[in-house]
Amino acid sequence: MAITAVSWNIDNDGGEGRELFGQSLTVVNSLQPDLYFRQEFSHPKDRGAGRFAATELALDMEGFVSAPNSGAVAHKDIATAIFVKADGDFRVMHQREVRRPWWLYPTHLVVNYRGCSAPLNLLSFHHCYYDATTRESEARWITTLAHPGMVTIAIGDTNSGTPDEITPPDRWPDTAHWEHRGRYNAEGWTPDCRSDEILGAVGFDAARVIAERQDGRSEAMAATAGHHPGSYPQRIDRAYLFGLPEDAVLDVYVHDTSQTRAISDHLPLVVVLDEHVLETVLMERARDKKAMRTLAAYATAARLAEDPQNPGNVREAAARVAGRQADQLR
Repeated sequence: MAITAVSWNIDNDGGEGRELFGQSLTVVNSLQPDLYFRQEFSHPKDRGAGRFAATELALDMEGFVSAPNSGAVAHKDIATAIFVKADGDFRVMHQREVRRPWWLYPTHLVVNYRGCSAPLNLLSFHHCYYDATTRESEARWITTLAHPGMVTIAIGDTNSGTPDEITPPDRWPDTAHWEHRGRYNAEGWTPDCRSDEILGAVGFDAARVIAERQDGRSEAMAATAGHHPGSYPQRIDRAYLFGLPEDAVLDVYVHDTSQTRAISDHLPLVVVLDEHVLETVLMERARDKKAMRTLAAYATAARLAEDPQNPGNVREAAARVAGRQADQLR
């Protein structure tokens, strides 16, 4: 068995009518996701109605949406969201509300996988489309989920490139786009790739892992956006994994059809993970944390047992506790 995660930035959430949005649910349902990461999702005024409830019902998933963010795009209250398969292996422990430094607030869930006590972080994100400095700050925030011992799956729209996938500026549609997607250094203007550099330093791009396994001949690196007239192909929707080995990735591909191109200016990104690798890593993290707690308890008890200022009965009890903790550490 495998874990399927789908991520899709649906432009304007399918528009004013419900036809394209309804089609998007049919597409996603056909991919049978365990996890569904959304960007540019309409923030629900009532979670029991509208597109939020429709997504939960159509996909048999439980949804979680970011904080409302009406200031990000004029006249639109767009958000990010994550939907988790109902009655599946993922149990949401809690959702952490995130605002600064983000232009569009991400959705951050801490989940329990198959009862393992070590937490798994899920992040659906959408980088700022117009400013490289903001994107860099947002990427640095994501690294807070990549500390040693943490396991994180972060998928979203980076609105920026990678060092080996730079589109020549003469293919860019206008000067404003040039400014949005670039930054200035000592040599002058350069395409912005800092998000990929930052996230790649503490984790890895799942698609690149698949491409390297196949000597670069892989649909994993296909463009996820820019297929419409006046734009250019670009792989800006990416999945980054932290705290997991590369063999956790079984497959990555872009679900590119005439229907998905008609629904949005982005295409669905599908990431398939090995459930056994994920479970094994989380179990190891849980054992490590338990060992650290046991070691701390042993150290405290040993200090109490050896302190001559403590009464004899306290030292004897502490020695018994230290002995039990030492047995667990062996």
